[in-house]
Amino acid sequence: MQKNRYYTILLVLIGLVGCKEQDLLIYDTEVSGSNIYFLEPLEQRKDIVRDVSFGYAGASVRDSIIQIPIGISGAPVDKDRTYRVETTEETSMELGVHYEFVDENPKIRANRVTDTLRIRLFRAADIAESKVFLGLHLVANENFGVTLPFSYVNSQRYYSVLKFGISSDDIAGIPFIWTATTNPTNLRTTTINYLGAYSKKKVELMIDVLGIDPQLIYTPPLTGNFNQDYLPIWSSYMKYWLGKEKAEGRIYYDENNVVIAMGRYAS
Repeated sequence: MQKNRYYTILLVLIGLVGCKEQDLLIYDTEVSGSNIYFLEPLEQRKDIVRDVSFGYAGASVRDSIIQIPIGISGAPVDKDRTYRVETTEETSMELGVHYEFVDENPKIRANRVTDTLRIRLFRAADIAESKVFLGLHLVANENFGVTLPFSYVNSQRYYSVLKFGISSDDIAGIPFIWTATTNPTNLRTTTINYLGAYSKKKVELMIDVLGIDPQLIYTPPLTGNFNQDYLPIWSSYMKYWLGKEKAEGRIYYDENNVVIAMGRYAS
C-alpha cells in the first residue's frame, strides 16, 4: 500500500434487524475526496426515521434533543471540519418554532470519522393537533462531498444515506385506566371517583408531580390486572399538592380552561 494513498472501507448495513449480509463499498479518497453520510439510512418509501411524541411526557418537558449519527469516508484529520445540511421540501417544521440546530455550525471534530448532529425539538402549541415533519438532506461543501451512492437496495427496499427524517407531535390517547371497564372490576368508574374526569393536562401534571411512569397508565398490564391501590394514593397527594399550590396563588387549568381537580373520593 502506498504511503500517501488512503483507502476507506464504508460498511453499509443492508436490510433491517436480522439481515446478515453486508456490502463493502471501497473508495479511493485521493480521487473522490471525503464524503459524508447519515449512519441511519432513510427508507425512501417512508417519511420518518425518528418519531418523537411529547404526548406521553410530563407538563414540564418543553423540548427534546435528538442525536443523529453522522459518518464520513476517508481518513481522519487533525482539525474540525464543518458540513452542510439543508431541509427538504417535505419539511413542515418551522425553524425556531418546532426545532433548532443545537450547534450553529455542525462539524466532524478533529481526528474523528463519526460525529453527531443534534436537533432540539420544541413542544410547540400546534403539535397538540397534528404531526409535523423535518426532512434533512446532506449537501456538499468545501470539506465533504456527497458522491457516495445515494441509495442502496435490499429486499426491494430503497435506503438513502443522504437523507434523514424526524416527525414530532404532542398527541396521546386516553390512558386505559379512564376507559377500562374490567381489570378486574370497573376500573374506569374507580379512576374517575379518585382522579376525576380525564384531561390531557391533568395527566401531564400527575406525571410531573407524582413521577408516574407513563407506561403504567397508558399500557394495560399483561396480567390484565391494574393495581387499583395506586388510585387513592395518587388522588390524595394530588389533592394536597393542588391545594398547597392554590394557597400560594398557583392554579392549574386543563385544555378546556377548567380548574384541574381530583375526584370525589380523593381525601
